[in-house]
Amino acid sequence: IDDLNLRKTVQTTIINIANAYYAVAAAEQSYKISQRSFNNAQKELAKRQAKLAAGQIPATDVTQAQIDLITQQQSVESSNQALSTAKADFLNTLGLPPETNFSVEDHVDTEPPSSDLSASLKLALKNNIDLKIQALQSEQDARNIKKSQDSRLWQLNLVLNSSHSHSDTDYSDPDSQDTSQLSSNSSVSLNLSVPLNPVTLDQ
Repeated sequence: IDDLNLRKTVQTTIINIANAYYAVAAAEQSYKISQRSFNNAQKELAKRQAKLAAGQIPATDVTQAQIDLITQQQSVESSNQALSTAKADFLNTLGLPPETNFSVEDHVDTEPPSSDLSASLKLALKNNIDLKIQALQSEQDARNIKKSQDSRLWQLNLVLNSSHSHSDTDYSDPDSQDTSQLSSNSSVSLNLSVPLNPVTLDQ
């Protein structure tokens, strides 16, 4: 499980870095779009001012173009702030200084996903570290439950004991006779262990 947790940490770090990178790419695209909209609003304002000078449109059209230009300028500022935040988050995820310069590729080559649903599911299950951790934890829980159940069963043990003793004659006296004796003792016993909280008959 420790190895899987390490792999999960690595996998999560890679995913966070990828997500942060794509967030920068999306923010940069939004900034470019807002800049183009601002440039178009400037051109539109210039056109309407020329038409107003020629007497072709009322002054309210120019006022509306000015309002649109201010709105687009605010959008540029907002998207620029969002881009700066996304870049800071990306560098922070990588553990790099905030002043680090980098560029974002507009097109990233990716391998197309497999159209085989069965193969895709197998690949997903293979790389699903959370699922593997849960499976190992489930197996450990099952072993613990079995161990707990076994500890609640009645146990009957057959115990055999055998002992032998031998006594020798004191040979310090040359006239003494050999009085060596050999004795043996054997016993058989049954030990019944009953748990304090025994299982019921239904179990």
